[in-house]
Amino acid sequence: MVGSPALESGLAASQIYSLYLDRAGALWVGSADGVFRSSPDGSMFRLVDAQHTFVQSFAEDPSGSMWVSHTEGIVADIPSSRRPA
Repeated sequence: MVGSPALESGLAASQIYSLYLDRAGALWVGSADGVFRSSPDGSMFRLVDAQHTFVQSFAEDPSGSMWVSHTEGIVADIPSSRRPA
């Protein structure tokens, strides 16, 4: 059985709806399973928010906080966005 590169890297998302590359070079992935963020070198992903799913878009404010919009129309600050992946 061949392993899945996505699963091996920590990106266990069944469906991806949005991508965003922040100013620090981290890739953010909005999925049906929550919000994932890449490590600084891009080799690993970690789940940073499982509460907000079906993320449609990302925005980064001047302080570096990441905001997301999702299907319920609510915009939420991801608290872990200020911390390294």
